[in-house]
Amino acid sequence: MQNESTPSPAGESLVGREYEVEVGPVAHGGHCIARTAEGQVLFVRHTLPGEKVVARVTEGESDSRFLRADAVTVLDASKDRVAAPCPYAGPGKCGGCDWQHAKPGAQRRLKGEVIAEQLQRLAGLTPEEAGWDGTVMPAEGDKLPPGEVPAWRTRVQYAIDADGRVGLRKHRSHDVEIIDECLIAAPGVSELGVEKQDWPQMATVEAISATGSHDRQVILTPREGGRLPLVELDKPVSVLRVDEKDGGVHRVHGRAFVRERADDRTYRVGSGGFWQVHPKAADTLVEAMDAINDLFDPYKTQGGNIQDYYSTYDPWDMFNHTQPMYQTNVSLRGGSDRLTYYSSLGYMDQQGISENYKYNQVNFVLNTDAFLLNDKSLKFTFNLNGNTSNHDKPAAGETVFNNAMYGDWMPKRPAEWSTGLSRKNSVDALLNTGFNDTEAYRFQMNSALKWYLPWVEGLSAQASVNFTTTYNTNRQFNHD
Repeated sequence: MQNESTPSPAGESLVGREYEVEVGPVAHGGHCIARTAEGQVLFVRHTLPGEKVVARVTEGESDSRFLRADAVTVLDASKDRVAAPCPYAGPGKCGGCDWQHAKPGAQRRLKGEVIAEQLQRLAGLTPEEAGWDGTVMPAEGDKLPPGEVPAWRTRVQYAIDADGRVGLRKHRSHDVEIIDECLIAAPGVSELGVEKQDWPQMATVEAISATGSHDRQVILTPREGGRLPLVELDKPVSVLRVDEKDGGVHRVHGRAFVRERADDRTYRVGSGGFWQVHPKAADTLVEAMDAINDLFDPYKTQGGNIQDYYSTYDPWDMFNHTQPMYQTNVSLRGGSDRLTYYSSLGYMDQQGISENYKYNQVNFVLNTDAFLLNDKSLKFTFNLNGNTSNHDKPAAGETVFNNAMYGDWMPKRPAEWSTGLSRKNSVDALLNTGFNDTEAYRFQMNSALKWYLPWVEGLSAQASVNFTTTYNTNRQFNHD
């Protein structure tokens, strides 16, 4: 065990080295942060903030930005520590459950700390500023006493070792931890009895128990060249397989889908498609989105008085919700045995989200092929094409629309001062305080003269001239 500063050669593997450390705050991903005596960061699993542990390095070198480690010995335990109820949870074992060694209330508190840290780091907000009291509530049925875990996982992908035995992957590893049962598997998964059988020639077996119906499904992924076994489980189940050639999921027998329930609706989820693994997650997400939508519903936030909500000012009136486009094209085609020609002239006008946004374009094409000699041995080709476009928008560009939809225009009411002038930074002001116009031109010409040599069949000589020019100009003006 390393307790003092002992420099290691650059790039030397530190896997297996042990450090006695004091554990700091929680980090996303089931780790807590600690530092070695040399100041190197350790992401330590199977520990809790405030503990003193012996951490054994599982990944990293002496010059790595950070190391990964497991707490293999607890010298000073946290009051939130409990014995992990699952025998497969712990250092070097199953990588599925990160916090079985913590009381359920402590697990939720740690999750709240991670969310609060992300709010501050990514959004610059405290929980209070985000309108959140900092607590994480358990889902219905998940509040259990210390030492117990809720059986909530409706989808479990079991790993199969070379002998056909069932297990789960170890943390950040392809190694398999052989198991007899998974405590967090939902009853509909556990009662299939996947762990009781051997699965020769299989790489994985995924078991699915639908929420709100009795549908069950297993998806088998064979090893290369492996053959499917006869599937005889403790409950009726549909069987699908993953094709080793195209990776597609194909039905073997039973339904190719499971029926999931959420928000009083039934959904068909086919071919192993994604669905939330917690039986309450989908309904919880719907309820959360409904609550967020209510924040933008004036009839709920303002007691049905939409005039108060907009303070007699609706920025959407300034935007055209149809954005019509007009397009015209005229073409002319013709010719004879020795001469063919094609020409076209087109015009397009696209209206934007307000009268201050617009785009128009004119394009033209002229193509001509002519045989200059009666024997058609000399061919002249001429191509001419080009376009001109004009793109107009306010000086603030596309940000005006985003400002109206997501920005802080509400505190800037009213839209106008009593003088009739637009208030600074209101949507009306942003639409009318300048311009950002771009004009573009492109012109291209190609001409060629091709001579089919009469004395060698299939041989020809060609001379060509190509010319292309483009021009762009941007004019921008902004005033308050």
